[in-house]
Amino acid sequence: MPEDPNNLAGEVRGRILESARDFFGESVGALKGRLENDRSQLQSLLDNLPESQEDTRSQLQKLVGSYEDVQYILDRVIEKQEVEETVERVAQRGQEARENGQQTR
Repeated sequence: MPEDPNNLAGEVRGRILESARDFFGESVGALKGRLENDRSQLQSLLDNLPESQEDTRSQLQKLVGSYEDVQYILDRVIEKQEVEETVERVAQRGQEARENGQQTR
């Protein structure tokens, strides 16, 4: 008995959507990991800057704050698109790669 073309079309649409959501999650996960890493590096610069460098500290704090704002917005997008699991998987792989890279240095 031949398959119902409507059912087959629905299945194809479902697979395409699933693939697109996975791609989106992977992409956003990579962005999130990069943002977290870059913000952390700026924070480290700020933490190591002498208190006497008030102007520079203030400017760096604003930059760190901007990264935090972008991270917040990205987290809301992740929740809205319901791709948290994919993003967390990507973030975990990124963290493991960073840790392995630090261990080999």
